[in-house]
Parts: sequence; structure tokens; C-alpha cells
Amino acid sequence: MTAWQRALALCLAVMMAIAGWYSRTLPAQAAIRVTEEAPGQFLYQTRHSLRDDSGQPWQVVFFKRQRPERAPLVHLRLVGFPTVTTFEHPQPLPIWVDSEPVAMADDVFGARSPSPNVGEYDFATRLADLPAVSFLQLQLPLTEPRSLRIPYFVVQQWRAVAARDAAAAP
Repeated sequence: MTAWQRALALCLAVMMAIAGWYSRTLPAQAAIRVTEEAPGQFLYQTRHSLRDDSGQPWQVVFFKRQRPERAPLVHLRLVGFPTVTTFEHPQPLPIWVDSEPVAMADDVFGARSPSPNVGEYDFATRLADLPAVSFLQLQLPLTEPRSLRIPYFVVQQWRAVAARDAAAAP
């Protein structure tokens, strides 16, 4: 192997090592989706797939629905696996940080949930109560309670969704 081939191999190895290191340390970011549902009515949302403390998968959807001349809805929807998870409606969603309760989000569905494995909570006034750089622990109000850990970068994305404005829509 010539000197230039060794140098090229070394450069490639270093680049692969750096790329591998970054892929393990940088959090995956979900895109903020924007949908115009009707003239002047926008839906901003972000979705994440996370696992609870028992390993069960959850679809975590944070969204803001902005309608003309109405207060925007800012909600968190949690969707568990059908027949495995059942929400206790109407129950608030306790939110913890560092083993301390920091907020309770109100149950939007009440007793009228579209499916037993779906919960939806009002975050319009709760998001400001949450720290920007800590992991959250959602104490899921299920028939068999579980907790769901929300990474800080997901919470930061929720803040970005809540800050979106129809006047500045795509």
C-alpha cells in the first residue's frame, strides 16, 4: 500500500468514526408538520414514537390547531397499543420533573374518548410551567399505571409548535 493510499484510508476511517459518534449523540428530531385544514385554519404538529417504563410503544403527538378568531388549541395526544393500554377517563395527566410533580394537564376527552387507548390533554397553559432542559415524566392515567419519559429536545420541539402562528404560516 502506498503512502497516499494509507493517508486516504486513515482519512476515511476518521470521517467514519466522527460520523458514527455524531449519529449516536445527536437526538433525532421529528419534523413540524403544517396542514391548512380550511382557509385560515392551520394544524401544526410533531410526532414521536417513545416507549414507556414497561417497554410498550406510544405515539406521542403534540399539536396546535389555530382557527380564525378563536383561541388556539394546544394539545398532547397519547396513543397506546390497542387492547394493551386503557386510559382512565376523565383523569388529568400528572407531569413530573426530577421526581417532583410540576403540573397537571386536563383531560380533553372526558368520558368521550374515541378509543380506550387514546388520551388527549390540554397543554395551552401547561407548557410554560415545564422546564426547557429537563426530561419530563408523564404519569399515564391508565388502568395499569405507567410512566412515559419525554426527552428535553422533544419538549423544546413542543415549544416550537406552540409558538407557530397562522399569520406566519408556510
